[in-house]
Amino acid sequence: MAFKLTIDMPNLAPDGKVAIMGLGEFQNGKSYEVSDELAEAFRQAHATVQDKRGDKGELLGSEMVLSPPLDEVEMYGVNIEKLASEKPATPPAQAKEGNK
Repeated sequence: MAFKLTIDMPNLAPDGKVAIMGLGEFQNGKSYEVSDELAEAFRQAHATVQDKRGDKGELLGSEMVLSPPLDEVEMYGVNIEKLASEKPATPPAQAKEGNK
């Protein structure tokens, strides 16, 4: 499932650039489609390493924990929408209605 990012930072010039680690650079005032692969790269770029402990609290090792999915992350001036994986087909009768 892809995502749509819309950059809206009023304090930044309309042609200003915003860099988001793991996603890339985006221009203020524009919208971009982000692939599943790039969204996963974002999660990995923001992953943390946490201790893995046993029942008695002993340290067993560590594990990488991915960040939340892109649509669950909040960023100032960035609106994130999940896009539908498949667009429903428009029935031909409805498609022609607008041309009357």
